[in-house]
Amino acid sequence: MSATLLRTKLFVPPVRPNLVSRPRLIERLNQVRQPGHKLTLISAPAGFGKSTLVTNWLAELKAQAAWLSLDNGDNDPVKFWTYVIAAIQTVDPELGDEANQIIGSPQLRTTEPAVVSLVNDISQLDQELILVLDDYHLIEAAQIHEGLNYLLDHQSPNLHLVLITRANPPLPLARLRAHGRLLEIRAVDLQFSTDEAGMLFNDVMALRLEPNQIVDLNERTEGWIVGLQLASMSLKGRPSYQEFITQFTGSHQFILDYLTEEVLSVLPVAYRQFLLRTSILDRFCAPLCAAVTGQEESQQMLAELRNSSLFLIPLDAGGTWFRYHHLFAEVLKALLVRDHPGAVDGLHLKAAAWFEQQGHAGEAVDHALLSGDMTWARELVLKHGLPFMHRGEVATVLRWLEALPDGMKRDDPTVALARCWALFLSGQNSAIGPQLEQAGKAYQRLVGEGALDGTQQDSVAAQLAMMRSVLARHRGEHARSVAHAEEAARLVPSELLDTIGTQWNMLAAARAGAGDYEGAIEAFGRGMKQAYAKSNLVAAYGATYGQAMYLLLQGRLNEAKGSCRLAIDRAVSEGHGEFPAAGSLYIAMARIELEQYQLDEAETYLDTGLRVARPGGFSEAVRSGRYLSVHLAAARGDLDAAADILLENARIVNAIRDPYLSGELNWESARLYLKSGDLDAAREKLQILEEKSAATQNAILMVWQRSLLPRLLCAEKRYEEAVTALAESTRYTRAANGNGELIRLLPLQAISLAALGDRVAARFALQEALALGAPGGYIWRWLDAGPVLEPLLRDLRDDGDTTLASRPYLDSLLEAFRTAFGESRQPQPRGLLDPLTSRELEIMRLIAKGYSNPEIASELVVTVNTIKKHTSNIYGKLAVRSRAQAIARAHELNLL
Repeated sequence: MSATLLRTKLFVPPVRPNLVSRPRLIERLNQVRQPGHKLTLISAPAGFGKSTLVTNWLAELKAQAAWLSLDNGDNDPVKFWTYVIAAIQTVDPELGDEANQIIGSPQLRTTEPAVVSLVNDISQLDQELILVLDDYHLIEAAQIHEGLNYLLDHQSPNLHLVLITRANPPLPLARLRAHGRLLEIRAVDLQFSTDEAGMLFNDVMALRLEPNQIVDLNERTEGWIVGLQLASMSLKGRPSYQEFITQFTGSHQFILDYLTEEVLSVLPVAYRQFLLRTSILDRFCAPLCAAVTGQEESQQMLAELRNSSLFLIPLDAGGTWFRYHHLFAEVLKALLVRDHPGAVDGLHLKAAAWFEQQGHAGEAVDHALLSGDMTWARELVLKHGLPFMHRGEVATVLRWLEALPDGMKRDDPTVALARCWALFLSGQNSAIGPQLEQAGKAYQRLVGEGALDGTQQDSVAAQLAMMRSVLARHRGEHARSVAHAEEAARLVPSELLDTIGTQWNMLAAARAGAGDYEGAIEAFGRGMKQAYAKSNLVAAYGATYGQAMYLLLQGRLNEAKGSCRLAIDRAVSEGHGEFPAAGSLYIAMARIELEQYQLDEAETYLDTGLRVARPGGFSEAVRSGRYLSVHLAAARGDLDAAADILLENARIVNAIRDPYLSGELNWESARLYLKSGDLDAAREKLQILEEKSAATQNAILMVWQRSLLPRLLCAEKRYEEAVTALAESTRYTRAANGNGELIRLLPLQAISLAALGDRVAARFALQEALALGAPGGYIWRWLDAGPVLEPLLRDLRDDGDTTLASRPYLDSLLEAFRTAFGESRQPQPRGLLDPLTSRELEIMRLIAKGYSNPEIASELVVTVNTIKKHTSNIYGKLAVRSRAQAIARAHELNLL
């Protein structure tokens, strides 16, 4: 679970002592287990005991339950679903791992793919799961309602959803009701009966009221539980119950205000002041209360208030964090504003300072905005906005920015630029223009007034240049994009540690988009050096990953491997090996090992990278890792598993709707279709890739397009067209110094030329590819040409013209072709049609030793999910259903 999440929101409230039993409602709630049930809605105004009823029911049911207490800040769709996943992971930590990665992508347009993944995970549970969303009336974001509706439409039978709310949610309640899939408990159901009121007054509160007095009070409160509780507290110590009951009448709000004042009036002044001042806090602990109220005895006060049942609700098992009952808090706030109007802003300031000091940035910003000190609020928004955006909570940052004064949004270029960054990181590049123009005008005005010092001026100018580079790249104006990025690199002040390295990474992206791979490598190198010097590890690891990918493209595999290996060793030695940004280093190493066709090593690095990167969203490195999973599955001959992983990626990309990511997806999809022999599907994906390439004019998409078309033409045996296409592709690739891509293209050229009878030209093409690939040991991309290339390689080796230096490389290529398209590396036991891979044999031996899945995962340094997938493959190949059967079958086949 992310350290940024508030665990108090995931705490199932404890069953209150001396609770009034409500068997009739408990029995109704038990109906959730009936087939076809989808949603339980508990809807009533505040103070009717909704949450108390559910906690009591869960305690009696003894089922697995996930609880999420919602607040106003959860109207950010990413934040909402992140908390939902975290709540579910309190039941099973493995649930929702993939959904977490999906939801963490800043570019995500809709949360639907995350919901799909979560539903799929829950459906695999062998037991029921109850998910409770408390205070759902606080959710106003339409996108969240849409996501929850999608969950309802697709939820598995073992999931029971419970909404606790003050108002009907905008969900298809009528349709659910008509189909018998909705269980409703409303205010009229929650009202205390006379018998229940009697239990409260006489059994719980020991007041000894007469039956007629109980009837009167219950009728006057209309069975409203909070009203009855407050009345019972006011009756304590009174000489005459009847006089109080006779005067006791009015609306719910009147009763609440009157009784709260009655309860507060008997408290010592210090306790009353404590309650009023802490009412501004949505959650609190003793140190926070002391900071806000100035009362050092806050710990003692909280203990006594808890013992006196003054609507204090615990938020954790240790009794550290609390909140007031919502109704009680509302009244306290109203009294605070009435009696001490000048104190409210100062209390919020103190709360903001405490939360900021304790590292709770979100709550610090919210209290600063409520304090009215917009200068400090602006500082906090700008300080914490970028980290929030990087983990996908763009809606939260935009809400903060919107809360700032109009004049500040208009006249402060840093505020307008923050909005530009939010749009950029959420993939809304086309919307940057107006905000960028406003930021530029504000900047020019401040420069003219002499209001910015040198560092401030350079910082704003550099950010303006970065955003102009992004906008130009989005429009396909790559020369302008590079020029703006170079300007930013010159301007970024060294004092701005968070930006150090970022400007070089953006310059590298601009140069790569224009096809200047050497320039991209140089920019990444400068960014890496500068980022390390200033301890900006996120930028340093990102630059290392980016540089490695372009070194690979240029055929400089050994340089890429050495750089990544050094970075990993440095990260581990400095204690940063588990830092999420370091995940990109392991993923880069996985890609390099795959290029050298070291499948087991690649899988180990990949498992580590994806584990460390979580929650890493769908960043470039994580995307690359997920596509590597596709290729590893395909390399091991499991095309069905590869297709399943690719489908998961497609759900994410289709939700993000970014043209570059769509092009990348279709490139990867076409490669898998070619491997499986589905040429029609491959051509369809190529056409989409061509569209995205034309729309973005992105050099990388063009590279992929130029390598994919010849491969498809060769597969279709249209060799003359392939030769023509390859002539154009190799010309562009040579001009860009893309030797790594030539290693992919030249074997296709050899196949085409040989098929057309020009074996001499084919031989030259293969020899050039060998010369380019041998230094780095490239193997995997040779396999793209398919098994038809193997005879040409064998002839080249057997003819005797091959140099001695290249023969070991040729032998390793031929061995890879035999592994990929011929015999398996493992001896095939008699009776086993699909042999176990080396990794599956290793896992099978550990299973036979009695290791559990978590123990195997720990032994092999991979995730439990990876072990589960391997175990499923093993069972399928051995045609068994259990560990015992697998062990017996493995012994029968002499595998152990």
